[in-house]
Amino acid sequence: MRRIEIKKLDVKSVFKILIYFALIPAIIMVLIGCIATFIGFITQETMAIFIGVGYMFMPILLVVFYGAFGSLFALLYNGLANKFGGLELFIEDK
Repeated sequence: MRRIEIKKLDVKSVFKILIYFALIPAIIMVLIGCIATFIGFITQETMAIFIGVGYMFMPILLVVFYGAFGSLFALLYNGLANKFGGLELFIEDK
C-alpha cells in the first residue's frame, strides 16, 4: 500500500473541473426556464414568465460562483497544505 500526499492543487484545473460540473445543472435549469417561459407566454401567466426568465439567468451566476469559489478554495488549500500538510491518499497495489 502506497501513501501519496497532495500538497498543491492547480487553480486552473480546479476551475475547469468545477465549470464542467456546473454545466450539467446549468443546462437543465435553462431548459426548465425555456419551458416555463414558453408556457407563461401561451397562458399569459406573468409569474411563470418571471420564474422562467430567472431560471434562464441563474445558471450564469451558478457557473461564475462555482468557478470563483472553487478557485478561492484551491488557493486556500494550497496555503494551508504547505503549513499543515496535504491530503493523504492510500493506494493499494495489485
